[in-house]
Amino acid sequence: MHFFNLNSDELGAPPELFSGLELSLSGNLMALTGPNGGGKSTLLRILYQRCLEAGVDVTYGVQHPDPVPLSQGQGQSLRWLEWMDRGVQADSVLLLDEPFRHLDADFRFKALKFLKEFPGFKLIVSHDMDFLYEVDEILHLQEGTLLRYGGNYAHYLNVRRQHAEAREKRIANLNSTLHRAEKAGREIQHRQAHRTRKAQRDNLTQNIPRSLINRQKNRAEKTEARLNKQSHTKQMRNQEIRDGASKELRSLNDSTGGIVNIPARSSSKDALVLRDFYFLGSGKGRPGIEARAVESVERNTISISIAAGERLWVQGPNGCGKSTFLQTILGRKEASGICRPGGPVFWMPQGLEFFDSENSLEDSFFDLWTMALPLEAVRNDAKARWRTLLGFSGIRGQAIRRPMRTLSGGERMRVLLTIAALAEPALLILDEPEQNLDLHAKENLICSLNAYSGAILFVSHDAGFATSLRPNTVLNLPESEIVPLRDESES
Repeated sequence: MHFFNLNSDELGAPPELFSGLELSLSGNLMALTGPNGGGKSTLLRILYQRCLEAGVDVTYGVQHPDPVPLSQGQGQSLRWLEWMDRGVQADSVLLLDEPFRHLDADFRFKALKFLKEFPGFKLIVSHDMDFLYEVDEILHLQEGTLLRYGGNYAHYLNVRRQHAEAREKRIANLNSTLHRAEKAGREIQHRQAHRTRKAQRDNLTQNIPRSLINRQKNRAEKTEARLNKQSHTKQMRNQEIRDGASKELRSLNDSTGGIVNIPARSSSKDALVLRDFYFLGSGKGRPGIEARAVESVERNTISISIAAGERLWVQGPNGCGKSTFLQTILGRKEASGICRPGGPVFWMPQGLEFFDSENSLEDSFFDLWTMALPLEAVRNDAKARWRTLLGFSGIRGQAIRRPMRTLSGGERMRVLLTIAALAEPALLILDEPEQNLDLHAKENLICSLNAYSGAILFVSHDAGFATSLRPNTVLNLPESEIVPLRDESES
């Protein structure tokens, strides 16, 4: 199935996203990736509209469905059941926008099996690493260009790495060429200046007619000007080529800013100690003290210590209480037993809905700090330093005055990382931090977290992302089973 002349303004989106695209769908399992805000959802909506107009049987799953009174994972599972129950034909089309968000491991297996057995055409927008390793082809939409990679995520990474290396080598070669051109230009200017000075000295010691002196001087000046112009033209041409290669490399890397390093506050204590810990659904328990005893019932308690540098991966099916467990450590839910953090605790919640506000980023600093660091007071110089860190992260100038709701998932993540860098926490608590991030932002997050020397406690259903953080231990809920992972550095 082939689509011609796809333009982003067909359904009212900005025309600069893309124009004149062509796209072919096949029976292969195809994924569509690209930076947030690059037009993936717009392209999917246009394909859906084209299918409707052509009378094609099409199923379209939007990225942000209407809310339901369930957890996000449970709501997403219900949508998958609806898609699976639909009757399909060999020429049916399936268009899904980020359908793997918040799905647990069991339902991911069912969803992937359904996609592989779907008999028609399918295109799935996703940045889920587990899923991308299973696809047959990846399409990448960036800056109005649609690139096709004939393989899965491993092939995609390899090709993009080769492209990046080739462009870096090209830039290095062009820099050498430019340096040689600049050196040659200086030598030409030096030789011509030497000739001019020699001619002037000769005029003082030789009986040469004034008319001949003037002709020699004019000829020397013209020669110098011509050589200078040639040298300048060559230098400018090489500069343009080098700048073009640099722009290509920046586009390939999709880099809009740096990722801050998060310092960890040094402490001789463990970053977190849990002893006979049992969390409830709600209440006002506070970390750092022994919570009140609850009714003596059969239950699974948790006893574990997390040292600086260790990573604890929390797993479990949707609805088992993973987010509740994290919030209990922050003092937002009631518990029994002992929960004792060893230093400041930073919190990155699931979904980042608190960014859905008309308030500007500039005016929301204290609200963001209170949300991410509920137990840590704001230091006097924090806001001024924050703006510097935001600038390094690519959020500068008028961007800090934009409504927070206009920030992409990657920008929201970078904002929170700057808050963490200011606080220097001993423990990061992250609830599905990879959600809402494009691949480049996800890779940036992995780099930042792997460089962090403190402890990390995180929830994730994306095993590809989770294993990239090199967890030491897995906590399986609701059984409260603690499973040590083998340290690869010891093998």
